[in-house]
Amino acid sequence: MLRKIMFGLAVLVGTAQVLGATTGCGGDDGRRRARNAGEKESDEAREAREQAAREDLAKAKKSNTESAYRLVMKRHEGTAAADEARIGIARIRADEARAALGKGDRKKARALAEEAQKTGDPSVAEQARTTLEQIDRSDARHAGKAVKDALAGGQNAETCKKAIEILASTLGDQPSPVLMRDVRKETLQQLSSCVQATIDGADKMEAFAEARKIIDLPATKTAVGNDTYHSLATTFNDKTVASLVAAVQADIKANKWENAFATIKKWADAGAAGPEQLEVARQQVRDTITKELITRGNAVLGQPKPEPVLADVDRALKLFEGLNVSPELKTLQSHIQAWIECKKLGCTVIPKPRMQFTFGATPLLPATAAASETPVESLPNATKLWVLATGRGKSLVAREDPGAVRTWGERLAAGKGWIDATVMQNDDTSLWLPTGKALEGVRVWLPTGRDDKLYLLGAVETVSGKDVTVKKISDGQSSTLKRDDLRTGNMQRGLKVLAFCGDNLSQARFEEFVSMASGTSVARVTCLTADGKDDKLRDVVLGSLRTKPEWLPPRKP
Repeated sequence: MLRKIMFGLAVLVGTAQVLGATTGCGGDDGRRRARNAGEKESDEAREAREQAAREDLAKAKKSNTESAYRLVMKRHEGTAAADEARIGIARIRADEARAALGKGDRKKARALAEEAQKTGDPSVAEQARTTLEQIDRSDARHAGKAVKDALAGGQNAETCKKAIEILASTLGDQPSPVLMRDVRKETLQQLSSCVQATIDGADKMEAFAEARKIIDLPATKTAVGNDTYHSLATTFNDKTVASLVAAVQADIKANKWENAFATIKKWADAGAAGPEQLEVARQQVRDTITKELITRGNAVLGQPKPEPVLADVDRALKLFEGLNVSPELKTLQSHIQAWIECKKLGCTVIPKPRMQFTFGATPLLPATAAASETPVESLPNATKLWVLATGRGKSLVAREDPGAVRTWGERLAAGKGWIDATVMQNDDTSLWLPTGKALEGVRVWLPTGRDDKLYLLGAVETVSGKDVTVKKISDGQSSTLKRDDLRTGNMQRGLKVLAFCGDNLSQARFEEFVSMASGTSVARVTCLTADGKDDKLRDVVLGSLRTKPEWLPPRKP
């Protein structure tokens, strides 16, 4: 029959060629008829192939063997019959899976059923799914029995691990919901009871290490489920921390803190505690030691022998490296050091802190090192301070009013450092002219050196004995004068000055210093009229200002 069809196709092709030759240039209809004939040929050939494939598929279905179906797939690839042949093989796999399950070979049955499911044919997939559910239930029953047998020897870390390994093997990497549900139904109570017994039985570091191996197994969470695992892990971790802290209490009470931290490290090395439990234990030990030290440290302030407590604080801070250290402990360390420094100076407490003022630029030395050559900061002239204690020419001072201080702890907390007691004055020194080296760097008024008897602004460069070298702001030139020729350049609002409010110097009133974008300062003044009334505001450079000595405050001292 196929030969007849092929002969017919050949005749059609020949006819088309003859028609094309006779039509000549008259064209399009002839070519279209030839093209349609070719398409008709293709359809007929395709139908012929499909027919041949169906005939072979019928034979394969009759034999119902994998080899017959594969022959159809090989000979007739791309046909509907080839697709049906694939489904036929899948149906064979589904039947083989059911047969393997009947023989008790669950592993083989699962592999065959999963292969059958992949075809996408609904009927075959449903048959395979039903078989897989039967396999899951059978696996769950066998797993339950195997777990029961594994735990028959007692509930401990070893038997728990064996039972969990059985479940891990049963569940595999991607267990089905049915398998997961039925396995837990068969084994959850037994397995969770075993893990709990292992936790309850942990009493020493080695036992905790064995129990942690069970808790840390990824298969444990899979076996018992997230909720049960979370409950078991939380119970175990809490017990781990409590037991670890209890194990170091004796060393803490004996002041053997290094031993306590060494014990924590042993638990870490043995795997008895995880990172989180180790961190919590370290923090609890740290907090216990810190609380004790703060109590002891506050009690020793003002007492004759603070050194041993300071040594313990230093030791604790070294042990606490890498941990979050309480700011109170570091503050206590500074307070004890300051008290020891105070003792060295033979300091006398000032019951009611008194307010005084610095005279000249004054270095503020650390509260913990009154003899230091590195000041905490340099206090400007007329800085307001409160004296808390004095000793050997030094004053322990506060920057703010400490109010009523009753204890050494409060006094040392308020104290910011030591200063030279000789520079402290009871009166406000804002308008005083410093003496000696304290005068260096200070802004001053100095005579212009002309017959106008006016003063201009400058900055003291050096002081050598009674000679003071001042650099004028106006032209940068230096002049050497005596201190008695100078007046303080600390200008207060309302000071009378002479400023260039117009083309010439005229009377003005100083208001304030104004910082410019360049970083320099200018003086803002109120210009005055000839009859002394306020006129316009003007910003003028400092070097252009002049004043009269009688307008300046009297020189002190």
